[in-house]
Amino acid sequence: MYLQTMGLLALDRPKESFKVAAVASIANILLDITLIPVLGITGAAITTLLTMTLNAVLAYRVLKRIIDVRLEYASVRNILVASAMIGLFVGVYRLVVPLSNIWFTLVPVAVAAVIYGVVLLKLDRAFMMNFGRWRRRWVCGCRGGCRYRLWSAGVMATRSLF
Repeated sequence: MYLQTMGLLALDRPKESFKVAAVASIANILLDITLIPVLGITGAAITTLLTMTLNAVLAYRVLKRIIDVRLEYASVRNILVASAMIGLFVGVYRLVVPLSNIWFTLVPVAVAAVIYGVVLLKLDRAFMMNFGRWRRRWVCGCRGGCRYRLWSAGVMATRSLF
């Protein structure tokens, strides 16, 4: 959501960004009025999910009219797979362990974060390939003023190895 609206603001289009945020805010208020009396806190969560999605879709459509926006579908798929894995873990954990203590709640959150990171890194082959190249260059064994270009997350840095 914020990436698209920030993109609009960066392109000096605050009016379009405001319109998108206004539509999502009005939808949020209307859905809150409708769903909270019926579903309680779950209704508020559903409303937030729906309106955040609406905001992201509307901002994406407006941004796409201004500039060429391409989604990396492989990365989106990897994020969805990693999210499904942690959802499955937390769901099974909740069925097996009663959440009667704060530690019984914090432990699955920490484990889920680790699962998410590991699954995401394993699925993202481009990152792993670049990491492998970076690691090989870093541990090259050269002595003295050997200079190497190191790639880390798509940003080039030149470092001197002593």
